[in-house]
Amino acid sequence: MSVVVDLTHLSFIDSTGLTVLIQARNRLSAKHGQLVLRAVPPAAHRGLELTGLLAVFDVIIDGDIGEARVVVDRLEKPAVAVGSRGA
Repeated sequence: MSVVVDLTHLSFIDSTGLTVLIQARNRLSAKHGQLVLRAVPPAAHRGLELTGLLAVFDVIIDGDIGEARVVVDRLEKPAVAVGSRGA
């Protein structure tokens, strides 16, 4: 199972938010799933980079946000989409 977390509207993330993402990633990984971050804003991208977490998370790049791992090609249909607005 893949869970895609859309961070388009994220304006701030602190250590508590990062911890939640790490715990979710670890739980999914234990069940052979993956947590994918989508549309990471520049400020959050910088925080992930400074903490070394950018190397831990799979990231779908929407625009040029650096050297994150791109997983679009290997991402199967997401079973759950979190944080996306619309239909």
